[in-house]
Amino acid sequence: MICVDTGIYIITDYNGNSWEYHNFRAVDAISPGYGSDSLIVLMNEGGYSDGIYSYNIETGLFNVIDYWYKPNFILANNSLNQFYVGYENGLAFSEDGITWTDVAFFETLKCIDMEIENGNYVVSTLFFINNTFLSQDGGNNWFSIVGVDIFGLASHSNSGIYGVSPDFSPNCGLNKLNANNLEWENLFPSQTFSALGTDNMGIPFVGWHDGTPPFEGIAKYEGSDLVFYNDGLPNLNINYISSPMILGATVIYCCTDSGAFERLLSVGIQETNEADNLSVFPNPITNQATIKLNFKKTNGINNSISVYNNQGKIVDEIKTGINTEIIWDRGSLPSGIYYLVFEIRKERFTEKFIIL
Repeated sequence: MICVDTGIYIITDYNGNSWEYHNFRAVDAISPGYGSDSLIVLMNEGGYSDGIYSYNIETGLFNVIDYWYKPNFILANNSLNQFYVGYENGLAFSEDGITWTDVAFFETLKCIDMEIENGNYVVSTLFFINNTFLSQDGGNNWFSIVGVDIFGLASHSNSGIYGVSPDFSPNCGLNKLNANNLEWENLFPSQTFSALGTDNMGIPFVGWHDGTPPFEGIAKYEGSDLVFYNDGLPNLNINYISSPMILGATVIYCCTDSGAFERLLSVGIQETNEADNLSVFPNPITNQATIKLNFKKTNGINNSISVYNNQGKIVDEIKTGINTEIIWDRGSLPSGIYYLVFEIRKERFTEKFIIL
């Protein structure tokens, strides 16, 4: 399902080729179980009608389940029959999706996102500092995760829980939860994040709204590389990233200011060649570094690599010619975090490095 400003779209076949539009506004929706002809939907108009509703897909009829002011998300943990709704003044819990109670720990806290993965429950709130909380006992006890503020969450059983930090945070960018140490580990810094999701295999994707080159549009983060998938998108303002379980393919959905688009990542002509990569050694750099281009289709092509600083400005342009290995000198660049950006075949590859 994809919720948009005017209604929701529901996949009606397992291949993702057929969609059905339902003309009502909902901020989030889930199916309570396999084969159900009803949805649990959240209405958020900022008034007395805000709350949780059941919606029959066949008849188009609604039934009120409960009223909660300004709900933000609904999450189901089907293996344990647990449902959660985050709203303006707390977090609500249900074992059947019908009867709801408040989670006392989050009373008066605005809960904006939540993920459950391998026994780790993480809730993001609008608390003024250290705004994420972790439970490792099924939601009974909660602990603050210190150090980084997170406003968006995504998770997958293959890879863990990810979070993006707001622009004003000292660790703004993409982070991954280290549940053992009760901390967020920063994977790479960036600003103007607007969306976070994973594909079917658990690889995180990030999106920017009003981004500046090279950080704009939608990109996959794997290893230490960003691989951009902006070709084919008429608009690079990203609002939402999702990945439905489509049989026989790895798919990513990207919702922009101009509509929703899908990308096949593991089948067809758009499949990414995972052998392609850009690398720099040593990293961190003191004076010089070796940059290697490992791309099957670069031979005989004049290429160049852009060097960006952490503010998204080009500070150097490396002319590689037809070479696949280049010795690069930092020159007068000050210490800090930088990015190599290489574009080929309408794809953009990045590599983060540090100058000491």
